[in-house]
Amino acid sequence: MGDFYETFDEDAQIASRDLEIVLTQREMGHGEIVPLAGIPYHALENYLAKLLKKGHRVAIAEQTSTPDGKGIVDRSVTRVVTPGTILESNLLESSANNYLAAVIRHSTGAAIAHVDISTGEFGVTQIEVNLILEELARLSPSEVIITENDAEIAEILQDKYKITLLRADNFKYRTARQSLLQLYKVKTLDAYGCESLELAIAAAGAVLAYLKETHPLSLTHLGGLYTYSIDEFMTIDPQTRRNLELFEGGQWGTAEQSLLKVLNLTYTPMGARVLRNWVGQPLLDVNALNQRLDVVEWFHTSELLRSSLKALLSEVSDVERIIQR
Repeated sequence: MGDFYETFDEDAQIASRDLEIVLTQREMGHGEIVPLAGIPYHALENYLAKLLKKGHRVAIAEQTSTPDGKGIVDRSVTRVVTPGTILESNLLESSANNYLAAVIRHSTGAAIAHVDISTGEFGVTQIEVNLILEELARLSPSEVIITENDAEIAEILQDKYKITLLRADNFKYRTARQSLLQLYKVKTLDAYGCESLELAIAAAGAVLAYLKETHPLSLTHLGGLYTYSIDEFMTIDPQTRRNLELFEGGQWGTAEQSLLKVLNLTYTPMGARVLRNWVGQPLLDVNALNQRLDVVEWFHTSELLRSSLKALLSEVSDVERIIQR
């Protein structure tokens, strides 16, 4: 309201406690007094970070009509902020993706869909059930959505990831396929590589259902869905990742002592995120490896061009995330 975001009743008590702000009260008419706590609108990002760290989901209601001095101004919830749906640059690590992942299991296998609404990346894979933990370890999602009917996987994952349970109907194949067809305005998913992968489609549909609930506008900024196979890359289990110190190293497991820290001489946030993905997803295809090495060799031998490109890249902002806001 005005220059403040305000919370009322139980929400106000929670906000006052977890944000360490003053709890006041307001007269609502007819003798009704309710608890009130507010924050300045320009400080929203800082307070959002604190609430998310405390494990809360935050619904943001904005003014949707112009005040005319005659009646109550219309307001509606425009967004629900969760760990996997953050857009605020101050809350994101520039060198890493902020993935929201959906996991579905079945007797025939499993599938994982992931999305980063800050970049528009949207991918899906269909895998064996026993590879779920390995693929999640690679993605390192900030939030994982699963069906409320799968208590077993929820128990397995809850110590490592922020888990959000969705109704089982959000994972239905037919509904999910229709949602994807409508999003991309197509009649088949062949071009996206998943037309015959029912579990993959179900997982991707669950992601769309969750985004529609929490941040509908983000759906218009998603890139094309891509389907990938983990057979193209070396699968690394969580323990091996730690032993190899890919992203965390030393006695205390800090990023500063990791392999990625040593290798990361990139000049842009986009390049840093790509490098991180490459380190966590080693190629198995010899031709693809040689192509990558050929590019490295070309830059190594082209010193003048390399220096010029460094200078140009040092002036480039995080375009990938800027266009998503």
